[in-house]
Amino acid sequence: MSTEPPPQPPQGQPSLMERLLAAPVSAFLFAACIAVFFLAERTGSTNDTATLVRFGANYRGGVWHGEWWRLFTSMFLHIGTMHLVWNVWAGWSWTSTFERVVRGPRFVFIYVVSGLVGSAFSIIGHDAVSAGASGALFGVIGGTFVLMRYRLGGWRNVWNEPALKRNIVMSVLWLAIGPFVGFDSFAHAGGMVAGMALTSGFLPGGRNRLALATFFCAISIAAATRPLPKLHDGWIDVRALDAAWRKGDWNEVLSLTSNPAAMPTFAFARGAALIELGRFEEGEALLPTVAESLDDVTYLSKLHLRAGSYERAQRTLDAALEVSPRNLTFTRAKYQLYWDVNHLSKADELADQLIGDHPGTPMAYGLMGRRFVRDGEPKEALESFRKAYEGEPEEWSTDLTMLLIEEGERDEARKVLKDSPGYSFLGCYLAVVEGDYAGEGQVCETLKKKDAPTLEARAMQRIGLEKCDEALAILEGVESKVAQVLRNVCATRRGEAITTDSEYERATFEFAKSNDVKLLGDDAERLKNSWLWPLLPEAARRALPR
Repeated sequence: MSTEPPPQPPQGQPSLMERLLAAPVSAFLFAACIAVFFLAERTGSTNDTATLVRFGANYRGGVWHGEWWRLFTSMFLHIGTMHLVWNVWAGWSWTSTFERVVRGPRFVFIYVVSGLVGSAFSIIGHDAVSAGASGALFGVIGGTFVLMRYRLGGWRNVWNEPALKRNIVMSVLWLAIGPFVGFDSFAHAGGMVAGMALTSGFLPGGRNRLALATFFCAISIAAATRPLPKLHDGWIDVRALDAAWRKGDWNEVLSLTSNPAAMPTFAFARGAALIELGRFEEGEALLPTVAESLDDVTYLSKLHLRAGSYERAQRTLDAALEVSPRNLTFTRAKYQLYWDVNHLSKADELADQLIGDHPGTPMAYGLMGRRFVRDGEPKEALESFRKAYEGEPEEWSTDLTMLLIEEGERDEARKVLKDSPGYSFLGCYLAVVEGDYAGEGQVCETLKKKDAPTLEARAMQRIGLEKCDEALAILEGVESKVAQVLRNVCATRRGEAITTDSEYERATFEFAKSNDVKLLGDDAERLKNSWLWPLLPEAARRALPR
């Protein structure tokens, strides 16, 4: 066994422990960065935005909603292993030396405030999720340049030192190329400016400079806590907008898109929200005809249709089908468009194509079910709709429920409604059909959504309770076709004139006043199977029994 003493480091070469003890604050700061990194990696990935946000990353949506602490916590969080390794390895060479010169308290002040100003510049300058100690490190680099300028007697002498010249050039290049390679140059620049100003204030005779530098840093940090007029007028918190969209909180969507002209890509979101709230004319003015993304095609077409613009709805689908002619989703959406606007001959042409291309599918069964309904074959229609509903419940629950209600199969209709909570307004329809306006019909009053179909369903129930004033108040601002028909129902009950371009509707309301079945002509059967039937006066329904 050897008895030789362990090897000693060469003379003049301090050990690792000696280096750490010589700059204890720097050692603690980087140890904190490493600890936070491993803690974040244990619960997710520091390359994942959700993990970064959870562990204190810096971003506008958080800071501007009161999470000001992110300006500080983001200084200890890093994005991926290489980001951490680089900041610790390169940062140590700067911070350890700087700390030994300016000493602990001043070093902590310059480092932390530079990091906060860097975070503030990042918030003010761009909309991104950012993290890292770079803002504070650039503050140390800037402070080091100021110290060298003081020791050497001027910036010219600093520039004449080859090593310092290389560092200055590298720092400038780092700031210049940052936007092109994904670095946060706003944080780097803000940190460097703060570090230089604060360090200058700690030099002899720098009391006034320190006061001005501190004031500048405080103003910069405060400015980052809320959007600045003009500079951020067009900013939209994409994450908050996405959350509001997913929840169907259309009023919040409007709040977040208050200036769509400044961010035209979000005009679609604002237009959709306006239409969902029944403000069709305003929403239609903001919507494009051609969808920017194929994922938006069918929804955009439906929005145009709800706003009463059949032509733009059709053009949206036609444009998508030019790009993808055999796309099943777009073809199916075009069929549905024809069906919704009662262009049955065109709908039949597409139905034949879809049934022929996809026989035995839920879609084919559903389309055949609609054919059976039109041909007066309710039993065959129910069988087809049940098969369609089994495979695509969300697509066909409305058709199945409506037919079940009309055929008196109320128990099964309730079961379908129970399995399809998204169509709760059909429960209101069921109650209206049964005349149970104050019993189960009260489900209409519990519907909280502010979209047009929900408001229409609630208004139907109030009309059934002979409360047209309340129904009209619910429909205020809703400009849909159904809403106009409901207004005409109330006008008929009050003996007022109706407003409609439809001969069918005009005949229906004249019949409701006189109970003269002859006024309906060939539309008598159509009326008996329509959603409007239960809202007719009882005398009219007796005159035209089902």
